[in-house]
Amino acid sequence: MLKYESKRFVEKYGLDINFDIPNTMNVDGLIFLAALAKTFPENGTVVEAGSLYGSTAYVFAKNAPSNTVYCIDPWKHEPWMTKWMGDGTPKAPYLSPEAFKAYVYGLDNIVPIHGYSPDAYTREGEIDVFFEDSTHSDPVFTQNMNRFCPLIKPGGLLCGDDFGDAFPDVKKGALRVHDDWGLPPSSVRGSVWAFCKSGGPTLGERLGNVFEEFFDMSLSLETGETVGTAGFGFAVKEVSTGVTQITHPDAFDFVLRLGGKDVAASDHGVVTLAADTLIDEIVYEPRYKNLTPIADFTLRGADGTRVWSKRTGQHASSTNEPGVLTNLRACFRVA
Repeated sequence: MLKYESKRFVEKYGLDINFDIPNTMNVDGLIFLAALAKTFPENGTVVEAGSLYGSTAYVFAKNAPSNTVYCIDPWKHEPWMTKWMGDGTPKAPYLSPEAFKAYVYGLDNIVPIHGYSPDAYTREGEIDVFFEDSTHSDPVFTQNMNRFCPLIKPGGLLCGDDFGDAFPDVKKGALRVHDDWGLPPSSVRGSVWAFCKSGGPTLGERLGNVFEEFFDMSLSLETGETVGTAGFGFAVKEVSTGVTQITHPDAFDFVLRLGGKDVAASDHGVVTLAADTLIDEIVYEPRYKNLTPIADFTLRGADGTRVWSKRTGQHASSTNEPGVLTNLRACFRVA
């Protein structure tokens, strides 16, 4: 069952997701992919490596109906699938090309390619999107990156699933391409990672031009511990000690001030500060046209007592004594 805020987001923006198709992805990941698909260019080309039963292919095909979605998979049943299917809801049939076609029946913009990626893909020409969800290990992950990254158009999208410590080759390989492309911090939702090739809109700009609210945020402490995250523009939990890093990739830049003087400023949505930094003002600078930030802030003094809590628009100014930032909640809406 979808959590309230996820359900509200899906319904508000008309995202088409078939949760009855067996899959290994969490709900937030599927919602993220559906939102990304809404940003695909008209008549684009999408290539997916590792389609399984068609859950993500369905999301791409339904939310970007003018796009052609090429799905590469051997559709060969593996032992791990039986164990997973026994625990999953809904339970899945024996994996086969026929099972895949049954789940995506009627979606004429899906083109199955039976075989192993990358060798099975023999088409030439640029693509708009590559989604990697195949073996999750090298050498295949790197082979897919080497084959498909050069085909992605400037401004095109590279994305995949299972970014995390459970699949170190995925995490390492994705970050390697990210750094090679010289990109600012990019988004991971659930375990889905995504970033855009240079030469076009950033990921944040793509999402910001389609959705009224779609932003990630996290707060970190001096120890490096992430103490709270926000998805779909909703709250980060309050913490008892000062925040030392605020991360909000691609959404906005902001300045923290004390007595009218800048004490810290973000770079591509990331700001780092000492845990005991006192501030009395936060100023937002949205990067997207027609967007206005809406945010709540909490400051606490050295003794832990609340100094200031305010709901605000573009500026947040304290009329009381300065404090240490312990909470930040922000979302953006179309002005």
